Amino acid sequence: MPPRPPGLFSDLALAALGTQHRPARVVALIAGILLLSFADLYMTLVHLRGSGMIEANPLARGVIALNSPAALILWKGATVGLAASILYYARRRPTAELAAVFCCAVLCWLTVQWARYNAQVSLFTGDVSSYLDTGTADPHWVTITPEP
Repeated sequence: MPPRPPGLFSDLALAALGTQHRPARVVALIAGILLLSFADLYMTLVHLRGSGMIEANPLARGVIALNSPAALILWKGATVGLAASILYYARRRPTAELAAVFCCAVLCWLTVQWARYNAQVSLFTGDVSSYLDTGTADPHWVTITPEP
């Protein structure tokens, strides 16, 4: 069998992605997960305190139904903290690196969705108000109203 030509998956490239630096890569990915999760929480709170938004996740809808930003922050912090802790504990394993990459990819996709939503939300704010006033709003529509 002839030797493999150098390229992306050469032995040298595979060695550079080896196990020696995996914990550092996983820690960097965890930092990305924390940062992107904080951005998601911030955008969620901004829109919940405004006109509201549709929330597809039934667990999140249940927490939001408590009408408490603190409860939402605690829930989000606990879930992200648990995930980050598990990834950190397993940081030397290939599956942890794969899971961290997947989590970062999902959160990057979510960030793009937030950017698209934010770019469009001002175009339909009036429509949302009239939609909510008719009483025919989607049951997944959620808001957090300030307490008097």
